[in-house]
This record gives sequence, structure tokens and C-alpha cells, in this order.
Amino acid sequence: MRKYISIVFCYSLLTLFACVQKQDKTQTIDIDQLSDSELTPLQQKAPAKEKEITPVKKASVGGKDFQHDVDALLPKSEGQVIKHSYYTLSYSEKHEQAEWVAYELVEEELVKNSKRSDNFRPDPSITSESAQLADYKGSGYDRGHLAPAADMSFNKKAMSESFFLSNMSPQHPDLNRRAWKELESIFRDWARSRGEIMIYTGPVLEDGLPTIGASKVSVPKWYYKIGVDLESNDAIAFLMPNGKCDKPLSSYAVPIQKVEDMTGIDFMPKLDDAIEEELEALLDVQDWFVNSSETKSKKKSSKNSK
Repeated sequence: MRKYISIVFCYSLLTLFACVQKQDKTQTIDIDQLSDSELTPLQQKAPAKEKEITPVKKASVGGKDFQHDVDALLPKSEGQVIKHSYYTLSYSEKHEQAEWVAYELVEEELVKNSKRSDNFRPDPSITSESAQLADYKGSGYDRGHLAPAADMSFNKKAMSESFFLSNMSPQHPDLNRRAWKELESIFRDWARSRGEIMIYTGPVLEDGLPTIGASKVSVPKWYYKIGVDLESNDAIAFLMPNGKCDKPLSSYAVPIQKVEDMTGIDFMPKLDDAIEEELEALLDVQDWFVNSSETKSKKKSSKNSK
């Protein structure tokens, strides 16, 4: 009897061992090499995870989140608002030029992918027709960019659109080729160091200005340029005469409110009133110029004079 039990026990062990071996062989099958039709739904590979979309960047302004939407940062307008690919302007038919040009200058776009086109031409988007090339010919004034070509060199279309005559204003050569050019360069420095800034540029338009050309393009006495850094709740503005500017650029800095008083333009009407008032009253020149090209130039000049 004991012998029989032993035989049965041994047979059971052998049967169990054979089943385990069979199961192990089944588990060694590579399901990656099977076709989709041979796989059960549970065996099929899970689809690749879709790439997550980075949410639109927000900036903290006065303790609040403000969506980085250029349209939401546009000034009030008395004229026709034209939205080109990379900048927006408000055109004054009375003065045949923009009362303001607005755009966001971003560090990543400060690359030279397109050469200066010099393709000055009328803006076909202006319903009442913009100024003409002949208006500037022989006037003694430069076709001064409001949105600089150097800010739009990141692609061919941006560069080309910067040469619409709606983006030009009669600037004295002493301003356009010297102090104004330097100011534009400093704004690019600030965009690099701060990541991005919102820029507003334009002439101070008023009644009784002299004009040039058959279109009677007004010749402004003053120009303004405004930079707003919404990430750090910071802002600065400049007012420069349309002529020779011998003083350091920092001496032309003013609060935004000063520009609004001279132009009658509300530059940030959609901002919370308290935040808008805070930004428009700021004038911390040292904060903006501490690492600017003007400061570096001064240090270099001082060093060379020793």
C-alpha cells in the first residue's frame, strides 16, 4: 500500500513539473513580434502619449495674472487699426502716419534671419491710402521706422512689412541715424535681458505741424518710445525732439503718463486701473540702464580717458 502511494505521489510530482515547464514556455513568447491581428486588446501596445501642449505664458502684473495677448495690450485708437503679421498700428489719416505702433519684442526673435529689404512702399491695408514715396523725396527728412527693421529681422515677412510707409514718420537725420537708432538698440538689449517687453512707438501729433509732400505728411516735433515689462511690473518711456539729441539717452526718460498727457493716447486701457496707474507713474531709470549698452559705453569711455 505504501509502495502504491509512493508511486502515485511521484507521478503527481512529475505531472505538476511538466505543467510548470509548459507554462514557462508559453511566457517566453515575444508579443512584440506578433501582428496586431494576433494580439488580444489587452496584449496590444498602448498608443504613444501625445505631446503635452505648453500653456500660453502668463505674466504676474500687480499680483494678478495677465494673459500675454498683444490685442489686450493695444492702446485706444482714433484712426484705422491695422494688424500686420508682427506689429499693429493706428493710422491717422489727418497726419498721414501712425499715431502709434505696438508689438511685443521677444528675446527668441532677436535673430538675423532676413536681410534689410529697403522695400519702402505704400500700405495697401490703409483704406484712405497711406503716404507715398514721393512725399518724402527731397524733403530733407528720413523715412523713420516706428517699428524698427532690426526688430523684424527674424523672418522675411516681418522684415518686408516693416517697410510699409504707414510705419514711417518724417524724422530728422540727426535723430533717426543717431540717438533714435541707439535707443532702438537699447530696447533690443532690454528684450534680451528681460526675455520680452511690450513696445509702443510713435510721433506726438498735434494741429499746426508743418507738412511734406502732396499728401501733406505732418512733421512731428517729438517722438516717444515706451517699454513695458509685465513680468517684473516695470515700465519706462522716452520723449525725444525731432532733431539733434546730444544728451545721454537716460536724460530723455519720462513716465508713461507724461507721454499720455502730450499725445492724448491711453496706452493700456484694458489693464486694471490700479496696475495701469502704477506702471504709468514709474520712472526708475537706473533699474533699466544698469546693464544697458549706454552704461557699458560710458564705462568704456571713462576707462579709456584714464
